[in-house]
Amino acid sequence: MLHPSSRRMEENSILNYATGYNHMRCYHINCTTHAEVDAVNRLKPIRNPKKLCKVNLMVLRVNQSGNLANSMPCANCANYMKTVAVKKGYKIKGIYYSNAGGSIDFAYL
Repeated sequence: MLHPSSRRMEENSILNYATGYNHMRCYHINCTTHAEVDAVNRLKPIRNPKKLCKVNLMVLRVNQSGNLANSMPCANCANYMKTVAVKKGYKIKGIYYSNAGGSIDFAYL
C-alpha cells in the first residue's frame, strides 16, 4: 500500500537506473504491463549486495494535451515492485507520481 507524504523531490538527486513504459504483453494472467513495473523489470541486478540499494521511483503520465495526468501505481503494481526490487538488490523507499491536478506527489512504498 502507498502512503502519501508531502515530501519534496530534490533536483540534484536524480539518477536513472531504468526506464519503462506501458505496453501490452502477456505475463501469466495479465496482458498489460504498467510503466512502473516495466522499469523495475529492467533494473540490472546488483551482484552480491551487502545491503539493499535504496531508491525512489518516479512515474509520470502525460495526456494527449501534454498535461500531467494521474500515474499513482495500483496496489498490485506496488506489491510486485517491492518483491522484484528486493530480489534484484534494491529497496524502493517511495514513489513520485503525477496527479490529475498536474503536480507531483510522493508516497512511501
